[in-house]
Amino acid sequence: MNSMKDSGIVAGLASGQTSHTHRLRGLVVAGLTAALAAMVATTLAAALARFVGFGVGCSLQG
Repeated sequence: MNSMKDSGIVAGLASGQTSHTHRLRGLVVAGLTAALAAMVATTLAAALARFVGFGVGCSLQG
């Protein structure tokens, strides 16, 4: 066996794992950013609705 070919295969696997990890990290960051943006948008929409006077409540009178 040629040691140069063997080391090339190992290096190729290591770089593939790094790429996979980087892709996964990017997906996690994108998901967390989207979740944070959704929370901010919901909070702002609720604050705007409250400011305008749109009230959501339940009546316990039956």
